[in-house]
Amino acid sequence: MAFRVLVILPFPWSYSRPRSRNFWPRIAAQPDTEVTVIAHAGGDGDLPALPVQAGLTTRFVEVGRLGAVVRTGLRFPTGQSLRLSYADSPALHRAVIDAYREFRPHVVYVERLRGFPATRGIPANEVVIDQTDSLPLFYQQVLDTPGVPFVQRLIARVEGPRFARAEGRAYPTAGAVIACTPRDAEAMARDGHREAIDVIANGVDLREYYPAADRPPGDPRHLVMTGNFRTLPNTDAALWLASEWPRIRERLGAEASLTFAGGNPPPALQQAHGRDGVSVTGYVPTLRDAYWQAGIAAVPVRLAVGTQNKLIEPLACGTLVVATPEAVAGLPEDGRAAVTVARREEFADAIAALVADPDRQALLRQRALDFVRTQLDWDILAVKLRGVLERVAERAHTSVR
Repeated sequence: MAFRVLVILPFPWSYSRPRSRNFWPRIAAQPDTEVTVIAHAGGDGDLPALPVQAGLTTRFVEVGRLGAVVRTGLRFPTGQSLRLSYADSPALHRAVIDAYREFRPHVVYVERLRGFPATRGIPANEVVIDQTDSLPLFYQQVLDTPGVPFVQRLIARVEGPRFARAEGRAYPTAGAVIACTPRDAEAMARDGHREAIDVIANGVDLREYYPAADRPPGDPRHLVMTGNFRTLPNTDAALWLASEWPRIRERLGAEASLTFAGGNPPPALQQAHGRDGVSVTGYVPTLRDAYWQAGIAAVPVRLAVGTQNKLIEPLACGTLVVATPEAVAGLPEDGRAAVTVARREEFADAIAALVADPDRQALLRQRALDFVRTQLDWDILAVKLRGVLERVAERAHTSVR
């Protein structure tokens, strides 16, 4: 009998969702395994959909945005989480229940807590909630960090306690709850009143991100910062780095350059394009080439939970990383040992010192490759997730081959 997994994605399939993009093709490829994915219709335009392969079926649900906004407004006075209210689509719930009855899965996996309401009517002990990172922890950072815009602080003050209460209702009864770092797991256990949170890291697709074989490592005087610049942490970090760049460039010389690679750069960042060696590319299909061309990836974020993809992807490419303590807080010790860690006020000095030290550059590159290959390979992480899924299925007294 095949091991059957029903996967709920309360968002459109997207290239920027590394867990769904990497876990399910790998798990579905395992012998005697069937995976059905329910996701919102839509997505990132011309980006690839989940692959067509044996054992993997996808169903897409049309979810109206207007209905989500109305539903969120109506529930606002009740104190319910705004995120969960927005995502609590009747159409998604119907699709999930229909698939559950038809597919008869051994276990149900939900990526992000906001998809949990779609499992109403399914025994909670059959459900795995992969929240990945702690939103209340992030909201507290927003409240504690100077200079965050008022609207973002207001959202954090309103939604933080609501989301924590939702965690407290959902986590104790779920079959398993997953975080991507021990720090997030600790916060989720506290807010969710649950002792055991499984930790499965975000990984790197080593078939896409790897050191260039036909060229030497990039010149460390060439810096890159990547990310979706629509998000608050990335916007805050990018605008700070652009303002700090003249001082950094003065230390590195006129040949130094800085590239911002990623979608949705704000107008204030776009204005820096073409000045003082700064380039703002906008969206690029893959960030690998940007990492290969740069010598250092800069990650000067002040707000960070979970695992920073903009940090682990360059490590896999053999690109040096200079990052703030906040950016590396979710990494294990051997991951932090592969990164040059510096507070913002020390960033220019740390970059200049690293550029001047080729021996340290070589040491950090080797540490980085050892770290990502042994701990962040999606093939390894998919095996860990399979183990959690089977454990939950067995405890729910479901027949597992």
